[in-house]
Amino acid sequence: MNATNWIVVCTTAMLSLTVTGSAQQTNAQAVVYKIQETRLGPLDAKMMDPAFSRDGCHLAYVTTKGQKQCVVVDGQVGAEYDGTAAGTLIFSADGKRVAYGARKGAKWSAVVDGQAGAEYDGISSLIFSADGKRVAYAAQKGAKRVMVVVDGQAGAEYDGIGKGTLIFSADGKRVAYGAKKGKQAVVVVDGQASPEYDGTAAGTLIFSADGK
Repeated sequence: MNATNWIVVCTTAMLSLTVTGSAQQTNAQAVVYKIQETRLGPLDAKMMDPAFSRDGCHLAYVTTKGQKQCVVVDGQVGAEYDGTAAGTLIFSADGKRVAYGARKGAKWSAVVDGQAGAEYDGISSLIFSADGKRVAYAAQKGAKRVMVVVDGQAGAEYDGIGKGTLIFSADGKRVAYGAKKGKQAVVVVDGQASPEYDGTAAGTLIFSADGK
């Protein structure tokens, strides 16, 4: 077995012990490590690194079955696909939801909680809102057109979506991103495009704390 191609999950259990001394009793804790090794298939190291939820309690990664690929979430093997989109495997902030881009044939879908959405020619920039209730991503249509899909609803088509610009407001009620329109750029907030500019910098869009 090539150790670099397998996932081994270690869990810890905290045991409360009472230690009796000559003069007094002292409460102490001991850490017991239990290695749980389940061979679910070789890790596809070419696709993406394993993804942990923010609280460290959930693990997801891509494995292969012959010519097919599957996403494994907490030891549960998902549906088989012809490919998975590198860099799209994510957990919601609370770790309760997981999403990734996957391909069947020539078409790509966003798979959210095990359910594949509409088919497109490419999937990228998958994000959850902070409360985990909403999901958005960039979807490619044909060779040159791109749109943002929010909660399954596709927005207007553009010539490109700014890398790292797709964001939700803190309360999850609003969404914004930078988009390319011909040689110009616009900022799209809640589906409404701004005036045209010469460009927008990746990762520079922000909402105020109250989302207004």
